[in-house]
Amino acid sequence: MTEPSAEKAALHWTYREPKLQDDLRQGDVVPIKAALRDLLVDRYAQEIPEEVSHVIVLTQSCDLVRRGSKGCKTSTILIAPVLPLERVIVDQIAGYQSAIEAYAGFCRQSVRKDLRLFLARLLNNNVEDYFYLHPDADVGIVQPSCAYIRLCLGLDAAKYYEHLRQHRTVGLKEPFAHKLGWHMGYLYARVGTEDWVPDHCKGPAFDKMITDLMPDSYPWQPDAKIREADAALSQAARSECGLPASPEEIAQFVEMMPGRSRKDKVLDSIKGVLTHKPVFNDKEICRRVRVILEKDPRIRLLDDPKGLCQDIEEHLAQFRLFVSQLIVDRIKDLLIAFAPFAGLADKDAVLEDLALKLSDTGLFDNDALVNRLCNQVASDAGFKDAVKEPEL
Repeated sequence: MTEPSAEKAALHWTYREPKLQDDLRQGDVVPIKAALRDLLVDRYAQEIPEEVSHVIVLTQSCDLVRRGSKGCKTSTILIAPVLPLERVIVDQIAGYQSAIEAYAGFCRQSVRKDLRLFLARLLNNNVEDYFYLHPDADVGIVQPSCAYIRLCLGLDAAKYYEHLRQHRTVGLKEPFAHKLGWHMGYLYARVGTEDWVPDHCKGPAFDKMITDLMPDSYPWQPDAKIREADAALSQAARSECGLPASPEEIAQFVEMMPGRSRKDKVLDSIKGVLTHKPVFNDKEICRRVRVILEKDPRIRLLDDPKGLCQDIEEHLAQFRLFVSQLIVDRIKDLLIAFAPFAGLADKDAVLEDLALKLSDTGLFDNDALVNRLCNQVASDAGFKDAVKEPEL
């Protein structure tokens, strides 16, 4: 007793299985045989590599109906080569690259989002130049592939009709075949084909499908690094090919760039201004000076020490200029200007102790102040929105 044969797996939802007696139809997919490969090589030379696996019929089905001994209506059958989707991705990335990126063989990271959007449109067959064919091992399409509509080729119907009809392994369902015709004619009305989302899967599953197709091994480079390298190389001596070094050296040069984001550049600008013009009014400094003096036992020996310290605080607040050593010197001058303090036997020791304690507080550390202000700016919601980098 023989075992029952396994049930044949269903075709992908965009495909139909042609019957042997059926006429050739638009959207029929035919594996490359020797005769067709030789023809493609003669027609396209180096444009079509060995990786072409199939051709797809582009001519409308109504023109392919056989009419007895007269054959079909059309004398020429249009076909397009089918290549791996990977080749389409490589070509698309090339369209994003600048001269430096193309020469050195990398691409800026920000276009990953554009590439994902392109792949989403491509998989739903909304990119006119291509028609996506999902892998189905049962019909010989072993990897994600695309028909290159722009590379269509005319075949002599009398010579190739039967070859195409007999060797086809799968065809497109309607209205996907109609959509293929829409691509051919560059019509402006969208044919209502089923999309992946929401007809056949949910958004996360479709996103994962695109993620799996994204070339993660491609040498992506941060946009900021490329901009900095481009600016530096534009000032360098040019070689005959328009670039200063080999692709490998340029790639290393880009890798060495700091890659500062727009946000970093804005913060550096703010920091530079504050560092070179450290003018600020900090009541805490005035208060700290007064407290230090009030606690000094030598100051307490003077007549009305509290009034003296308050006067010092008011003078400091009035000048509003606190620049490292300048403020310390001004405090000394103000103290010496008061006769009771000037007559103090160990006033020099008081001044040295005051300067030491003030320096220990870090209040006059310009770098510390600049960093504090930069942190405050960086945490501001409006600043974040203004300099937000594109998400990758």
